[in-house]
Parts: sequence; C-alpha cells; structure tokens
Amino acid sequence: MIMEKMAEKVLVDINVPREVSERLEDAGFDMIYLTEKFPQDTDDEEIFEWMETKKIPILTRDKRFPENGGNLKSHSRANPP
Repeated sequence: MIMEKMAEKVLVDINVPREVSERLEDAGFDMIYLTEKFPQDTDDEEIFEWMETKKIPILTRDKRFPENGGNLKSHSRANPP
C-alpha cells in the first residue's frame, strides 16, 4: 500500500524540538514555524485567533496555551490557573 503525502499545515511553537517537526515534515505535514509567522512578543490570543481563522492546529508543549478555544484570559501568563 502506497501512502500519499499529507498536505496538512501545522503551526509549530518554539518549545517543540526541531527533530519532532522534521519527522512530521518527512511524514508529509507542512510545518509553519511560529517564529517565521509572528514577532516574539505576540500574545497567545492573537496566535489563537489566527489559528482559528486559518483552521490550523498548533504543536506546542506550552501547558498554558488553550487547547479548545477556552477563555484565553484564564490561560494568560498574567493570570496563571
């Protein structure tokens, strides 16, 4: 069985090891690096809104980044859970 390459885009956070994203690229995912798309001081809310608009998931190890579109203010660094 021959598997076709996937064209799914994934936003990669800065805290994800490069090896992980390289393996996903090898599997056919189109990796978009956060640092290539947004300035370093961009807040999570702006990133999340972009993701929602583009329908692109994020690969992150940040436990504070909202997984399901919950209240972003409750996940901000200024108001830890």
